[in-house]
Formats: sequence, structure tokens, C-alpha cells
Amino acid sequence: MGNKELPLHWFALMAALWPVLFSPAKALADPCDPMMETTACAYQLLQKGQHEDAALFFERALEQEQNPKRRLQIALDLAHLYNNLGAYAKAAQTFQLAYALQPETQTLKALGFALVASGDVQAARVAFEKATKASPSDSFLHRQLGYLCRQLHDRACAIEQFKAAIDHEEDPDTTELLKREVRALSQTLWGSASLLWRTNATPGQELRFGDRVLSQSQGILEGNARIPLDLGSPDRWIAGFSRILWTIDGAAPTPHDESLQGGVGLKLKPFASQSIIIGVERLISLGAFSRDDWLFRASASKGAGFERPIGQKGKSWLFWSIYGDIAAIGLSKTDLQLSGEARLGRATEFGPIQITPHLVLSGLWQDDALGRSSLLEGGPGLTISLPIGAGVYKAPMQKIDMTVQYRNNIAGTSRNPNGVTVTLSLSF
Repeated sequence: MGNKELPLHWFALMAALWPVLFSPAKALADPCDPMMETTACAYQLLQKGQHEDAALFFERALEQEQNPKRRLQIALDLAHLYNNLGAYAKAAQTFQLAYALQPETQTLKALGFALVASGDVQAARVAFEKATKASPSDSFLHRQLGYLCRQLHDRACAIEQFKAAIDHEEDPDTTELLKREVRALSQTLWGSASLLWRTNATPGQELRFGDRVLSQSQGILEGNARIPLDLGSPDRWIAGFSRILWTIDGAAPTPHDESLQGGVGLKLKPFASQSIIIGVERLISLGAFSRDDWLFRASASKGAGFERPIGQKGKSWLFWSIYGDIAAIGLSKTDLQLSGEARLGRATEFGPIQITPHLVLSGLWQDDALGRSSLLEGGPGLTISLPIGAGVYKAPMQKIDMTVQYRNNIAGTSRNPNGVTVTLSLSF
């Protein structure tokens, strides 16, 4: 068989197919026009929504580009693209490169958020520290640094940064939020004093342990001191406390001497996001009706509207609270008590005073040497509150409350009749 010349169009076809036949990976990896500049291709892919391909071309463009201004723009665009793709560590590295090319506060802020998203909170703190030094009057930067310090359990740093943010903040709602943060972080000593008087109390009854939800008039004085231990979050804490309790015999708020009961112990708040408190207390007998024994206790509470909600524009808002408590007294023979209370109402501000009409449902169950007893009450109530102790950097630290309720005996074995209950309390 003799040699035959191939037609000219055959050579043209082979030339067109050569890159695909012998370099298929390269052909498939370049979705843009081969004559198009790498940077232009990256932006074209970005517009098409092909973000992963665009990132690859931005990486190539960053390696190839020598002009500082264009290199800076490519680095910033690539860093933001990494953020969108969830590649936060790469985003942080690229923001660092952009900051090295041109130091700007905005780049530091973006770097800080990328580091937070990548889980490197300590490095994010360093970035925001640099940003606050570069822009010391930026409230937002101080606020973010404060929350990072709070997350890293550095209470002193968080308080300092929140105060700096307050100095430069113009939004009143944000200012109020920061003041509440400072108050919470500054609280190392706190306490309360209260008197509960019931028109239906039985004189001479022995003291029962149920905080402010009892079947007789009583008084409580308590002090707490936070122990400086790092429990992994400022919202977890352990505190020592001491308290004195007494029943009130008749109309006078003086202690019924036989009922005077003392106690010292420890409280633990183990969860940052939940208001659950676990405590152990050594009871100290100070009167004939009181006792020397051990008290183990767990309580939980939840609520809203004790203060004006952040962002609330009117002078009135929904108020609600739920409280539950379980206590065990004694090691050999244990007395048990369960108590709970729920309130629902509407709070209204009248100048510095807050007035809250509400409905209350209160329950008590106990099992001790005298047998089992229970009480379920409900009815209307009114609370008048006066917050005091506010400062330039802190929300009010103390509050005086007076609550008047008419409680109806709904169920239970207790013989408590219907009647008025008045509670005076000071929290500090």
C-alpha cells in the first residue's frame, strides 16, 4: 500500500485537539479564555458565582502580581472570598498579608473576625488590640475587644474595654447594654435583706426553709462573696455566703427569738448560660426552734423584664419570672422541701420607679418529722421597684422592692387562709 498525503484540514483538526488529548487536566482547569488575564478571569468567575474556581485564579493572580496597589486589592478580595467559602484560617492569613501591604484599621477588624471564626481567639484579641490603638475613639472596636477578653476570662481587660466603649458610644441602647456588662463583671460582693409579712401567718410556728415562699412571716439577711477561681467563664462562679433567718411573730418585724437560724456555706453556678445554683450550707442553731445540721440545695430561675429590655422604645413591657428550689436538710434523716413561684405581668416606668402589676402562682411541699404538708396559692400582686447605685459606667447595682399580693389558697394540706402578703427587700 503506497503512501498517501493527509489532507490539510486533518492537520488543523489535530492542532485544535492537541491540548485536550495530551494536556486534559490543564484544559479542564482553565475555564476562562486562555488569552484573558488571570486577574480578569478571577473576577469573571466571581461574577458567575463560581467561587471555588475564582479563589484558585485569585491565588495565581496574587503570586503573579507585582504592583503593590493591585496586589493589595487582590489580597483583600481573596480574603473576603475565603470567608464566604468558610476557609477562615486562609482568610486570616490573607488579611494579614493585606495588612502588611497597607496597615489599615478596617483590615485589622476583618482579620480579627476571621481569626474568631477560625477559633483562634487569642490571636483575634491581639488584632483588635492593635485596632483599638490605631482608632482609640472607635466604640465598636473597644466593644469587640471587651467581649474577646470576656471570652478569655480576663475580667479586668473586659471591664476596661467596655468602659472605653461607653466613653465613645452614642447609641443609648448600646450604652445601657455595656453598663450591664460592667455591672455583671464587677460583682464580687452582693447580698440581700428582706421581710415577708403575711396577714394569715400563724404566730409561733417553727421556721421552714423555702427562701421567700413560706407559709409564715419571716425575715432573711444574706451576704455573698465571689471566690476568685477561674471556672472557664465569667458567668460561672463559686461564692461563699452567710445568712440569718427568723420568723416574725405578729405585726412587728423583729425576730421571733426561738426561730433565729444561722448558716454559712458555698454556692456554685456551674453553667454559663443557665441560672442554676447548687449550694451546701452548715446550719447554725441560734434559737430553740433552729438546728445544727447540713442543708443541700439546688435552685433554678428564668425571667425577663426585670429591667427595660434593650431596644425597648416604650415605657411598658412584658414581665415574667419562674423560680424553683429543692432543699434537703440532714444526713441521717433527711427533711425535703420543694418550692416554686411563677409571675406574669407588665412593667411600666414612672421616672426612676418601675411598677409591675402581675399574677402570681406559688407552691410549697415539704416532708419532715411533722409529716408531709403542701400549699398552692395564687392571686394578683403589685411590685414597686426603685433601682439605685447607677454610675457613669455601671447600671444600677442595688434595688429596693416592695411587693403586695393577695394570695388565695388553691390547694394543699396547709390550713393557710386567703390573705395579703407584703414583701420588702433590698438587693445590693
